[in-house]
Amino acid sequence: MPYASEFSHKNETAEPGYYSVFLDRYKVKAELTATKRAALHRYTFPASDEAGFILDMDYSIQHQKNMDMQVDIVSDTEIKGYKLTEYWAFDQQISFYAKFSKPFTYQIVRDTLTDQNGRLQPRCKVLLSFKTQKDEQVMVKMGISAVDTEGDKKNLEATTQKEKDASKNDEAKKETEEKTEEYKREEENTERKTDENKAAEEVS
Repeated sequence: MPYASEFSHKNETAEPGYYSVFLDRYKVKAELTATKRAALHRYTFPASDEAGFILDMDYSIQHQKNMDMQVDIVSDTEIKGYKLTEYWAFDQQISFYAKFSKPFTYQIVRDTLTDQNGRLQPRCKVLLSFKTQKDEQVMVKMGISAVDTEGDKKNLEATTQKEKDASKNDEAKKETEEKTEEYKREEENTERKTDENKAAEEVS
């Protein structure tokens, strides 16, 4: 992809519920935190008059066929949309609702292209733009669902108070870590009980 960025694994962190990486091309640190119902994004930008995001609705893993896609600008800090693809399942729909901590201007590019098999496929990209100061952080809260954008919005609204405030990204990360450790303990207890039951059966 022409807008992709190089990065070094030295500047990458991956943990359960958390991922961060420094994008060398743009000098931006990207952090992604998973919560129970939504995702929190935090981006640390350099000083720039051309900062922003590219929302690429075209991109699909495993060369899935794009059937339909739609993006709507709700306000200068909110955006929603959905995408329908076809691959191993004939009806794969995913939708999203995102809220940004910083107002943006936008440009939407839509088109329909013919692929190598003669099939028409929709195309859609969104450029969100804003100015940033040195080390300014922009937060994004995003909900997704396989139902509709209203379900995405409800997922955002149903988050805990910690998760609602995107500036609490670190606390949300800590909460995710605690839940991960709790899950591990439950798995260990389940395995221990299974082993004990097997041992009891062998004795009897």
